[in-house]
Amino acid sequence: MNIIIGAGIGGLSTAIRLAAAGQKVAIYEQNTAVGGKMSQITAAGYRWDTGPSVITMRHVFEELFASAGRQLADYLTPPPRRATHPLLFPRWHSARCEPRHGHHPRPHRPSQPPR
Repeated sequence: MNIIIGAGIGGLSTAIRLAAAGQKVAIYEQNTAVGGKMSQITAAGYRWDTGPSVITMRHVFEELFASAGRQLADYLTPPPRRATHPLLFPRWHSARCEPRHGHHPRPHRPSQPPR
């Protein structure tokens, strides 16, 4: 039996790969919902994501689903790969998502902070 502590994206991904390889898996999570940083808060009829809301490395998820004999497209419909908006990070780092297969967004430092 493989024991996984935490049902965040890492724990769930590990469990999927192990189970697909025929291993027995038990996942232990301290919270009431799975997802880790990819959870939601619901209050007053509104829902907020508490973590990532874009998939910038779709191939990682496609490979994970393929390892279990599944296809990502059977479970969600990601938007087309195109540069729709920049991604902004602390300290004014940014990246643009470009529709180039096999490449990752390259971080750069803009000369001015965004307005």
